[in-house]
Amino acid sequence: MDAASYLKRQGWRGDGHSLDQTGRGISRPLLVSRKVDVLGVGLNKHAAVSDQWWMRAFDQGLKDLGTGKRTALADVREKGHLYGGLYGRFVKGDGVAGTFETPTPEDSGVEMPKAVIRKRKRDDQSTEK
Repeated sequence: MDAASYLKRQGWRGDGHSLDQTGRGISRPLLVSRKVDVLGVGLNKHAAVSDQWWMRAFDQGLKDLGTGKRTALADVREKGHLYGGLYGRFVKGDGVAGTFETPTPEDSGVEMPKAVIRKRKRDDQSTEK
């Protein structure tokens, strides 16, 4: 199927003319650029390459090495997870009591008999002669 002949049958005037009847449309096709990187839609390629947070963190760690500065990570290491990190500001509350109670023999007033343990006879003993 030839697209140009089909459009001419529908009223198109040919190459160099728009598809609009009044001639106000664009006469050239839209150019579509292909995205070949895997950074995602809307992400700036330059920012993805230039924002090297791991390099800045490593450099900052090297600068602070041997200077005696205290970092937040060192405080968490010494004092534990209670004084820093994600859960550092949470306060532990009381525990919730269970809803089921286990009956005790004193509560019921009836003494429960102890289970009688009986050994079962083995099948191989009865088949022996």
